[in-house]
Amino acid sequence: MDRIGIGWMMMDGKFEARGSASFENTVHQAEAALNEAGNATAENELRQAMHDLSRRPDADITGALQHAGAALECLARDICGDPKKTFGELVKAYPDSFPEEPLRTALEKIWGYASNNGRHLKEGHVPSFNQAMLIVGQVASLANYLVNENKQAAAPKK
Repeated sequence: MDRIGIGWMMMDGKFEARGSASFENTVHQAEAALNEAGNATAENELRQAMHDLSRRPDADITGALQHAGAALECLARDICGDPKKTFGELVKAYPDSFPEEPLRTALEKIWGYASNNGRHLKEGHVPSFNQAMLIVGQVASLANYLVNENKQAAAPKK
């Protein structure tokens, strides 16, 4: 949210939740990177996460978490070339496709939080808007990282 407390902005004719400038920049960079890399489904999931955060009058917190987790899992499946495994299974089966420890564990925990709080809900427990913003921002950062790392790994060695 910007410093004067405006929580919404107009983007391409639609209202979107407003985060910090770094949050918004990271999400938009991730969407562009996913698009450029040909990951249209992951890009759409990340965009849907932002759309859910932007619902008025009340954000769809669990929807945002679910879409963020789906974006990360979809990208990981594409990078690993394995369309059937879950995110956790992919990390274990293809550890070289992900950051080294302890970042790999942190990545698993972020996805786990999104999955547990977006899909496997507990009665009476709804994460906060700020928690959803944190996860969507982290997923966007991770998408940027994974796309760039995959691009570098696929580049011919000189």
